[in-house]
Amino acid sequence: MRKIRSAKSITHDGDNELAKYKENEENLGGALAGNEGIKIWKGESIIFLDDDDEYKMRK
Repeated sequence: MRKIRSAKSITHDGDNELAKYKENEENLGGALAGNEGIKIWKGESIIFLDDDDEYKMRK
C-alpha cells in the first residue's frame, strides 16, 4: 500500500485527474467542507476520507 502524507502532495505535483484539494479559509466542519468538495469535483464518483482513513485501490 502506498502512503500519502497529505492530499496536497498528490494534487500540487501537477495535474492529477484523480484527486482535488481545496483548503478552506476557515474550519467549516465535515459536512460543509464536504459540500465544498462536491462543488469542485467533476468526476463520476467521490470519496471522502478522514485523516485516520486508508483507501486501497483495487484494479
